[in-house]
Amino acid sequence: MAKALPKLLTRRQESHRLISWLARLQVRHEAWKDARAVNKALKRARKAH
Repeated sequence: MAKALPKLLTRRQESHRLISWLARLQVRHEAWKDARAVNKALKRARKAH
């Protein structure tokens, strides 16, 4: 994250859970995009042959 989170969020335990959940979601989304790009590249490579 580019900017520091507001103190209101970082003080509360529930907020930490939310932030960590969002971070995990972001990681999963990036992994999904990478996997999708690899699958598309493989498909294109197979078509070229």
